Amino acid sequence: QDLKSVFKLYFELGGKTITSQTGEVLSYLSKQSYSYNFKEIKQVLDEIGALEKAVKLNNGFVDRLCNSNSLTPEQKEILQNARQEISETKNVHIAKNNKFIKCFIVQFYLYCQISSNKIDFLLW
Repeated sequence: QDLKSVFKLYFELGGKTITSQTGEVLSYLSKQSYSYNFKEIKQVLDEIGALEKAVKLNNGFVDRLCNSNSLTPEQKEILQNARQEISETKNVHIAKNNKFIKCFIVQFYLYCQISSNKIDFLLW
């Protein structure tokens, strides 16, 4: 069957799953997502202990703050002391006769755990 007739049948059946004679299955799922006003929901999330799970820290933004001149030295130190993990992406470019051939992206993760004046590193 052509695609047009398959979709026509699908909607005629009210969106129910259709299984072809050869075993392929056409189905449709829908999920609604909302955006929220953070100022209005922050207190409720904090009260129920869900704030940390609901809010993801924007690490890139914090990195840019640490590297900017908009913080006091004390503020920078507080942010830098809270660092837990470092990752570094390195790009390796291969060129021949000044023409780009290939790019490899190598990403390193360095996990640093700081406890009782001891620093443990794990590289992978």
